[in-house]
Amino acid sequence: MKILILGCGMQGRVVARDLSRFADRISVIDIDKNNLSLLDVPGVQKLQFDITEQKKLTNLMSDDYRSPACKIRILFMGMRN
Repeated sequence: MKILILGCGMQGRVVARDLSRFADRISVIDIDKNNLSLLDVPGVQKLQFDITEQKKLTNLMSDDYRSPACKIRILFMGMRN
């Protein structure tokens, strides 16, 4: 299972830590490199960029996270409104 977590604040770090026991691959996105540096879960991919960069986020989802991409796109569009 592949999981993409948007945000690496206090909640995102806990979610990444908990899900790392079950997932084959976890990626966490945050605009703040300091938040990413606080994530101490081995094997978790850390990506620094702004999730409002819709093209970059969509490319990432379509390349690596085919099944949940639709759900994430809906969430992303809801956040913009």
